[in-house]
Amino acid sequence: MIYLDNASTTKVGTDVVNEMLPYLFEEYGNPGTLYDIGQRAKEAVDKARNQVAAFLGADSPEQIIFTSGGTESNNMVFSAFPTIPRKTHILVSSIEHDSISNIGFPNQNIINVDENGKIIWDDFVQRMNRSIYLASVMFANNEIGTINPIEKIGEYCREHGVLFHSDCVQAAGCIKINVNELCLDFASISSHKIHGPKGVGALYIRNKNLINPKLMWRVGGKHQEFGYRGGTENVPGIVGFGKACEILTGNEMRVGSKITLLKRKMWSKLRSNFSKYGLLEILHDNANSAESFGKILNIRIDGVDAETMVLMLNAKHVCVSAGSACRSHEQQPSRVLKAVGLTDDQARDSIRISLSLFNTEEELNEAADIIADTVYTLKQG
Repeated sequence: MIYLDNASTTKVGTDVVNEMLPYLFEEYGNPGTLYDIGQRAKEAVDKARNQVAAFLGADSPEQIIFTSGGTESNNMVFSAFPTIPRKTHILVSSIEHDSISNIGFPNQNIINVDENGKIIWDDFVQRMNRSIYLASVMFANNEIGTINPIEKIGEYCREHGVLFHSDCVQAAGCIKINVNELCLDFASISSHKIHGPKGVGALYIRNKNLINPKLMWRVGGKHQEFGYRGGTENVPGIVGFGKACEILTGNEMRVGSKITLLKRKMWSKLRSNFSKYGLLEILHDNANSAESFGKILNIRIDGVDAETMVLMLNAKHVCVSAGSACRSHEQQPSRVLKAVGLTDDQARDSIRISLSLFNTEEELNEAADIIADTVYTLKQG
C-alpha cells in the first residue's frame, strides 16, 4: 500500500507506541486516584503536558488543556467566552475547518482569501473593528495546504486588543509553532496528524481567565484538566501525544523541508507522466499547492470525478482523498476550493495528496505512474 492521505491521519511512530505500552498493561492506573499506580499515571500526564508545552513554545504546561483532538479544541475556543461589553463579533477566514466555519456563531464576519487561499490583508484590516473580540485564521489549510501569515495577523490583533486563535493542526510537525512569537491567545493541535495516537489533542490557552469553564457543556468531572474538560484522562493517548511532540520539537522545519521537496518531486513526475500521455492540459495544481511549504498537494484532473479516482486508486493500493476527511462522504463540492475560485465541477474533479516522513521518493514515483495510468485508462474508455 502507498499511503498518501497524511492530512487525514498519520501512521503512529514506533517510539510513540513503545512509550504508550506500559500505560496499557502495567501502569494502567487512573490519574485521579491517590495510590501509587494512579500517581504514576498522573506523573506521566504531567510529563506529556510539559512535552506539548515545549513543542508549542508555551510559557507554562498549565496553558495546555488535553482534548480529544483538533475539532474539540476548536469548539472549546468558541463555546466558553464570557460576555464582553460592546464586543459581539468574531472574525474567521473563509477556509477554516468545519469545526469553526459550521459552529453557527450568530455574529460571524468572514475574511476573504485570494486564489492561493491566503487571506486578503486589506479585507482582514477592513473587517477589523471595535465589535470584534476574537479572530481565527488557520495556520495551514487542511485541503490545499496554504500557509497564512499568522505572526503578522497575531501582531495586528494584539495591537488592536482582539483575541487571536489559530487552528495549527496541519501546520504542526512541518512548521515551527511558537505561540508567543505568533502572538497567539489560543492554538489547536491534534496528535494523530503528527504520528501520535488518535483521540487526543490539545488547546493552548494563553490566559485561562479568557475562557469560562462554566459555559462549557458538561456535568461532573470538574477536577480534570484544571476544570476545563471532564472525564478520566486518556493516559496512553496523552503519553503517546507527548512523545510525538518531543520527537518533533526542534525538527519541524527540517521535516517540513524534506516533505516539501518530496511533494514537489512528485508533482514534477505527475506532469511528466501526463505529458507522456498527451494529457498535461487536464492536470492542474489547485491554489499553487505544489509550491507551498508543507505536505499537501491538491490537484485537479479535468473530467475525472474525484470519488471515482479515489476508488480506482484504492483498487491499486494507493490511498488519496477527495478532500477533507471530515467531508469525504458528502456530495457537496469543497467550499475551500470554491473559496479560491473553482467551480463546482472543478472542485469535484480535485483530489488531495498529502505526505509524511514515512513516504519515500520511490513510492511517490510509483504512485505518480499509477495515477497517470489510471487517468489514461479512464480517458481511453
